[in-house]
Amino acid sequence: MSAVPVGLPGLAAVVATRVPGSPGGVRSLAASWRRSGDTVGEGASLMSSAASSAPSWQGVSAQAFAAAASSLSGELSGRAGDLGRGAGVMDAYAGVLERAHGMAAELQAQAVRLLVTSIASPATAPACQVVATVITTTFNTLLSTIDLAAATTAASLGTTASANSRNGNGEPSKGKGDTPSFSEEDKKRLREQADGNGDWDPNANQGIFGDCYLLATLQGYSRTEEGQQKLRDQVRWDEGKGCFVVTLYDNGRPVDVDVDDYYSEGTKDNRGRPTLMSLYERAYGKHFGFQDLDDGGRAVDTIPQIAHSKSYSVDTWGSEPGWFGLTFPIEDHKYDQSEWDSIKSAVDSGKVVVGATTGDFSKGDKVKAVTDTNGDGKIDTKNPGSHGEAPDEEGEYRLVGGDYDHDSETEKSSHAYTVVDIDDEYVTLRNPWGENDTPNDGRKGGGLIRITREDYEKHFARTDIGQVP
Repeated sequence: MSAVPVGLPGLAAVVATRVPGSPGGVRSLAASWRRSGDTVGEGASLMSSAASSAPSWQGVSAQAFAAAASSLSGELSGRAGDLGRGAGVMDAYAGVLERAHGMAAELQAQAVRLLVTSIASPATAPACQVVATVITTTFNTLLSTIDLAAATTAASLGTTASANSRNGNGEPSKGKGDTPSFSEEDKKRLREQADGNGDWDPNANQGIFGDCYLLATLQGYSRTEEGQQKLRDQVRWDEGKGCFVVTLYDNGRPVDVDVDDYYSEGTKDNRGRPTLMSLYERAYGKHFGFQDLDDGGRAVDTIPQIAHSKSYSVDTWGSEPGWFGLTFPIEDHKYDQSEWDSIKSAVDSGKVVVGATTGDFSKGDKVKAVTDTNGDGKIDTKNPGSHGEAPDEEGEYRLVGGDYDHDSETEKSSHAYTVVDIDDEYVTLRNPWGENDTPNDGRKGGGLIRITREDYEKHFARTDIGQVP
């Protein structure tokens, strides 16, 4: 869509311009896709049950039918997943349109008021010109945002439609490693973890995949006994199949994913062994496609997929007053008191809380912080460690985001951290890397890192919060 002229000449165009897109129409289409996905999913279930509906039927013909039924069931399940994911993409686009239409309506109202003021009081023309430039520039940015969202949605729908043929089996792309089967020792340990007879490392230890959002979410559940039990409840060993079955949720629909291997370059414990988190990582990749796993995402979207629970976000977008009683949306890198209260209450009550580094990195990624330098699993700068070690020490560390991540050649990045504690001064995070880097590329202190509230709201522009069912 063409931009409107900047300044006073553009105010009339702002008022007259019809903002593209129909949020209601997009949501209606998403609902239609979701209903179709449910229908196809029911067909997949029927076909799956048909394969075992006649246990007395034996021989070559029975085997051929069972194989064909299983193949068709898998194909239908894939198509159902495509439709569900497509519906989710369109719902997200509808949300963008709803917010954009609301902001556009406010800008158009401000444009009308400013036009009236400039006509009625010519002496205010210079001041009106400045404000008009802000309004028209903001409006043009809004139009560009809608265009970008439309293009991104179209691309995502194309990706979703081809996901099964490309990577719907969850296999990694070339160069991303392999998927070894579980050893007997692995199976025994994982069954103990799923049964509640074995602990797992809450520090996810992210591999080379771009799935920090998933692992930070899993870390969030691992933080409490209730969250750990939720993860256990959705994993079971199927003796008949000889594999683990992990339950995920696709647009609210439970989906059982068979898992008999893990990503060799994915998450593992400190001894290099697969954990319950490895099962979830593999299941996520198998169902949603490896590219969806590796390309990054948002915890606010992942929480319902893991636990079928509600989630929401708070962010650092605010507003500032202008002339003539006008207000303008800005990224002020501040959480207001109600947002801080929401974050703290969520952490204190054991909810899953994940911070995303999408904030201001214009002055670099270095912060003064404290990590778990004595290795006792907590941050304490006043008291000796659990085995008499020196208290944890403050140092300079790099937050992952902006130009800094595992791959220095990639574009500006966002990184997800689990929020594990918060007080009036500090926010304590857990990095799914299982370590935190110093400016000289050193690494120490494990995954825990404590930063100031000021640094958190500067660098973490969005905080995602989810219930523990």
